[in-house]
Amino acid sequence: MGSWEKWCPWTENMIDDQMVHKLLKISTIRKYSKGDVIYWEGLDNRLFLLLAGKVEVSIMSSSGRKRTLAVREARAFIDDAMLDGYFYVVTITCLTPVEIAIFEHDILMRAGYEDPDIFVCMLKSVIIKLQGLSLQLAGQTFDEVESRVYLLLTNLAKEYGQRVEEGICIEKHLTHQFIADLVGSTRVRITQILKNMFANGILGKRGRKIVLLTETDYKNIIMKKK
Repeated sequence: MGSWEKWCPWTENMIDDQMVHKLLKISTIRKYSKGDVIYWEGLDNRLFLLLAGKVEVSIMSSSGRKRTLAVREARAFIDDAMLDGYFYVVTITCLTPVEIAIFEHDILMRAGYEDPDIFVCMLKSVIIKLQGLSLQLAGQTFDEVESRVYLLLTNLAKEYGQRVEEGICIEKHLTHQFIADLVGSTRVRITQILKNMFANGILGKRGRKIVLLTETDYKNIIMKKK
């Protein structure tokens, strides 16, 4: 099994309460509504610490095609323009109502020199996210779309699944477009892949949530050549 098969887009609970308390002393707090864009690519070099809610980190091609890089949940830095002061190369959109702490780059740097634990926390955040991007890139290099979708769902089931009578219910809201953005495909393609997974007994539904019904080797029963 390649290490890229462990990739999961969600990042949460990266910072403990003691560090959050320190960081809040040098930040300003702001709230956003679902659908608000916190940051447009190339327009800011402040740092954002997510205190509550969920955001999507994405990039956009010149043709308007979006690729979702990650989803951040509470107690995580949203992204990391904090060390060199350069602008972000991503767009950050609220998936839920959000509360964030905002840091000016110079103030955060001074605080880090005074308290090295802040720099250690920042570096750990950068390393974890770089590892996540590396795993994502490897998976999209070596795996077919069907495999990427299946591995995404199985990893989400392991991390955020709830055992139910039918199998494991993924406690995340996943639209076809959102899955497509995560795995680097199109909504139409993802719709067909999921349709086949449902038909072959790999997936089921529980309300609007996806349930992983079996851990059988999907390669033997899914996406068979017609």
